[in-house]
Amino acid sequence: MKIKQWNYTTKDISDYPLGVKSPDESILANAVNAANYDLLQSIGPEDRVLEIGCGSSSFLKDNMKDKKKWEGIDVFSIDSRGRECIATKLGSVHEIPFPNDCFDIVLSNQSIEHWFEYGVSISDGLKEITRVLKIGGIAHLNFPFFLHGNPLFVTGDLE
Repeated sequence: MKIKQWNYTTKDISDYPLGVKSPDESILANAVNAANYDLLQSIGPEDRVLEIGCGSSSFLKDNMKDKKKWEGIDVFSIDSRGRECIATKLGSVHEIPFPNDCFDIVLSNQSIEHWFEYGVSISDGLKEITRVLKIGGIAHLNFPFFLHGNPLFVTGDLE
């Protein structure tokens, strides 16, 4: 797998419409919503989307025109706050429960830093994402710079 394109732009969260940003949410939650809002603009009417680690809510799913084109996976059915998970299938990035080449977009919001907690290396997770992406598909991954203590990132050894 190779990175074909790395889009990096600095944006002002205050430029986004209400509903994307909320004074009741953290800066991180608002930033993730903004990234998902931008992703929404690129989703075509026929695009199938997989969200890894969708949890109990999904800005992307809630705002997609055709929610039937959205699938979500997560490792739990109830989150730590007792909320029901919205995943269409329980599963992990270790073995994504979908066939090869079936998604146009794979989204991972703030989940990559948790993969190692479930025994999944970043390399193995990315290989699985590549497996379920169609040729020319897009993997949209966002994550914090500090990955909650994963030694790979704490030491800065990204090779």
